[in-house]
Amino acid sequence: MEHITAVQSRAKTSPPEEALPPGPQDDPHWELAQRVAAGPHLARSPLLSKFLLYVVAETLEGRGHEISEHQIGVQVFDRPPDYRTLEDNIVRSYARQLRRRLAEHFAEEGSAEPVRIDIPLGGYVPVFIAADGHNGHHEAVGSAAVLEGQAQPVPTEQQGAEAATIPKSNAGRRLLSTALAAVYSAGEGRPSYPPLLMFKCLLLQQWYALSDPQLEEALADRLSFRRFVGLPLDEEVPDYSTISRFRAQLAQLKLGDRLFAELNRQLEGRGLLVKHGTMLDATLLEASVKPPRDAHSTPGQGSPLDPAADWTKRGNKAWFGYKAHIAMDQGSELIRVAIMTSAKVADSTMGDNLICGDERAVYADKGYESIARSAWLAERGIIDGIMRKLMRHSRDPHPVLKARNRRLAKIRGAVERKFAVMKERYRWRRVRYRGLVKNHLHLLLLCFAMNLRRADALRGAA
Repeated sequence: MEHITAVQSRAKTSPPEEALPPGPQDDPHWELAQRVAAGPHLARSPLLSKFLLYVVAETLEGRGHEISEHQIGVQVFDRPPDYRTLEDNIVRSYARQLRRRLAEHFAEEGSAEPVRIDIPLGGYVPVFIAADGHNGHHEAVGSAAVLEGQAQPVPTEQQGAEAATIPKSNAGRRLLSTALAAVYSAGEGRPSYPPLLMFKCLLLQQWYALSDPQLEEALADRLSFRRFVGLPLDEEVPDYSTISRFRAQLAQLKLGDRLFAELNRQLEGRGLLVKHGTMLDATLLEASVKPPRDAHSTPGQGSPLDPAADWTKRGNKAWFGYKAHIAMDQGSELIRVAIMTSAKVADSTMGDNLICGDERAVYADKGYESIARSAWLAERGIIDGIMRKLMRHSRDPHPVLKARNRRLAKIRGAVERKFAVMKERYRWRRVRYRGLVKNHLHLLLLCFAMNLRRADALRGAA
């Protein structure tokens, strides 16, 4: 905390007859923060005291709008400048402790203080509240300043978040809300959260690869997340069980396909779908349960914990889990179709379900080769870009087919990169849920989130 040390140093070296420059050292709110930091609830934890003094000093110096989770991690907890807040939640963890300790302090030792310090949920900027309930002098410098002039629903990627947004047109919002209207809203008990708000929460979950408890925690601690989903600061965030139940209802009502189709309809309306070609591919994903192997089981038997998962072979390796099939638009790299099956379903079996029919060409690897499929494409005037199988063990493979396959491999390689993004950036190397219905919905949510992000990039490039 170099600036705090500098402020205290100025106070010690300034001549007595001169007035000290404006700053925390002559501010009653700074003196209050020092008393709280030295009190029994914070004194036992130097990091909590340092945390409080840092955010208070920054706010009183007029830099409250600059306070961020990353900045606190670097300045207070000595994290390196390139540390990732999504992988290291130390700031969020200590913030919860600090809020609790502040409440305990002002309920006991600090109950006679005319002003108390609070750090509202959704941010790290402290506010000063008078004992009579009115806001203290520095609230405008605190949380209100953070809310001003921040129009983007999600921070930029440099701040560790995605720039993608839900379609902003009123018509687009109405159609998404209509599609979500089937999710129940109970007529009794506490009012439910709006379905569109909950759906936005699920998008954040995909972009940041968060579990349900991690999503609840992030919504409580990140102002940008609240702003994106449309959750006011004075409302409680959905808990992890509410998030889980909402996702289960989407799966039960089979709304994922309808929502994904509506998104692509809007993207097509904005001219983002090129339709020069459709690239088909599939990838294997491990099941969320262990493969059923014991003294009485062999590869080929299913798991009673997840009956929908199944076995297949890749090369000489047995694989237990699921298979994700996608069709990607050539040029825009937007995903047009996504289907989840068990791992044993062959790629070619799903090929016809992935072809949209309005593209100029279809590109796929040898696993999709079929005489009937080639004839179907020819009847509709669609270019057949499916690679051909060469005769096994042939010493002299057909040179024309070999050259053709090389050219097509360069074109269809883009769809393989899409799966690489899913597995590396979105951490989707294995499915998260049990059952085909839930995992199919998860695939659609991932594709929905990736298409939003890709659409944002395409709009920026245009």
